Amino acid sequence: MSAKRLNTEFYPLDDAERAENTVRFWRERGYGRSRIEFEIQKRGIPREYWGGAFERVDGVLHEEAAETEAAASIIDNYDLPRGLTPGIRRRIVSALKRRGHSRDVIIRAFMSRGFEISM
Repeated sequence: MSAKRLNTEFYPLDDAERAENTVRFWRERGYGRSRIEFEIQKRGIPREYWGGAFERVDGVLHEEAAETEAAASIIDNYDLPRGLTPGIRRRIVSALKRRGHSRDVIIRAFMSRGFEISM
C-alpha cells in the first residue's frame, strides 16, 4: 500500500505528514498521547508513522515533558482561589484522563503547579 493518499480538497498528503498534522492539532489542544493515538488510528494512518510524528512535533522537548506541560496547562484553566479541594481535584483528574493523559503525567502536572497529589 502506498504511503500517499489523496486529500481531494487540498493536495496529496503522505501518511507521515497526516500523522504529524494530527499530532500537532491535538497536542496544541492539550491532549495526551493515548488520545492522540486514538485520533490517528481513527483516521486510518498506519502505526509505523506514529512515533516519528510525535518526535517531530514535540521537537527538542522530551515527549514526557511536552505531555506534562500540556496537562499542566489544563490545570491552569481552573480557577483555584481556595486551593485544591477534593471535588475540584476529581474534576481536573477526570478531565485530564478523558484527554488521554496517564496517571504519572497527571501527578507530574499537579506537582509542576505546586500541588501535592496522590492517586
